[in-house]
Amino acid sequence: MYHVNMTFGLIKAALHAPIMRGRGQLQKIRSDINGMTLLDVAVAMVVIGLISAPLIHQYNIWQQKKALNYTHENLTAVKKAISDFYFENNRYPCPALIKNTRTDPEYGREDCAGTVAATDGLAGSVPFATLNIPESLTLDGWKNRITYVVTETQANITPIDPLGGLIQIRGFAQSSANICDTSTYVDYAPGNAHYVLVSHGNNGIGAYNAEGVPGEDCLAATNTPEGGNCDYQNGLKFTHHACARSLVSGPTYYDDVLEFQASVPTKIWAYSVADPEDIFTATGKVGINNLDPQVQLDVIGNVKLEDTFNLQTGEICAQDGSNCFPPKLIGGNEPDMDCGQNGVVGPIVSTSAPPQGGGRAMWGIATSKALCDMKYLQGHAIACPPGQAMRSIAGGAIPCTS
Repeated sequence: MYHVNMTFGLIKAALHAPIMRGRGQLQKIRSDINGMTLLDVAVAMVVIGLISAPLIHQYNIWQQKKALNYTHENLTAVKKAISDFYFENNRYPCPALIKNTRTDPEYGREDCAGTVAATDGLAGSVPFATLNIPESLTLDGWKNRITYVVTETQANITPIDPLGGLIQIRGFAQSSANICDTSTYVDYAPGNAHYVLVSHGNNGIGAYNAEGVPGEDCLAATNTPEGGNCDYQNGLKFTHHACARSLVSGPTYYDDVLEFQASVPTKIWAYSVADPEDIFTATGKVGINNLDPQVQLDVIGNVKLEDTFNLQTGEICAQDGSNCFPPKLIGGNEPDMDCGQNGVVGPIVSTSAPPQGGGRAMWGIATSKALCDMKYLQGHAIACPPGQAMRSIAGGAIPCTS
């Protein structure tokens, strides 16, 4: 019995040994596999970080450019809407209360009493409801409300004084190559701008968001170029560094975007006071299919007039402005255009021809006179055979048809 038990124990031990070695090796392999996976993940994360860092940077630059372009587009649209309001009312709109929310019944409407900004000025948000434009146009690219500041007397007195603007716009001198001279300030509007629109830029200092919640206080912009663009209690003085936008922290930080009006708006087309059915160009040059008009109306292409309208002009000229002649030479009763009177006689082809143009036909115009010649012999009759009628003239002959 002992012998059997001993034999069985040896067999069990012999079988158990390789199994235990196999388990140990398997656990080691699993441990190695897990260790390599973590290492692979770590390496992959480092590689992804190295690749994505410049991509994220470029994406952020693209986002900022997109926001800046959106802001410029909205400022231009609002400025046009204010001009349209001026044409209808002979004044500028008052700002809307910038703290109002969408639940307020007067949200987006001008308020000439509650938006006092500083002496002689009103400040608030763009009154989009009064201007009849979408609210979205009054937000900048960072989803903040555009600030609108206007000279008070030009918003609540009709008609306005064209020289009554009291807003000062200053900025760095700018060369034609869009290079800033940060040592020299120039007055874009030396205390005579009518109104100014302000986007408070990336940081939103002094701005209110789309819900009417104020951002960081203006004190955060103290001693920076944009400090005066949100503090209106120290006078209507604004900084417009169009060529010195800088997002680097410090005393030169400037991210604001401005638009302003320094003179009364003018229309390209205006109605005549004498006859409301007549319109005329109020100022400047107008181009049709022409981005660079050189005269008051510069058209590239054809101009079509209906039969009931007339085109009136003093001269007709070649495209370069030369070889001009008065239209009366064609449409009038001018002796110089009459081959029977003073027309220029061509070569004499018959001794019986009159000494002047009489009996000759006009074949052209030069030096403001008709050019005449004996194109058809006097007394020469051209007729269709009996029973036929002329259908046209071609090549000096008369084609006839039954």
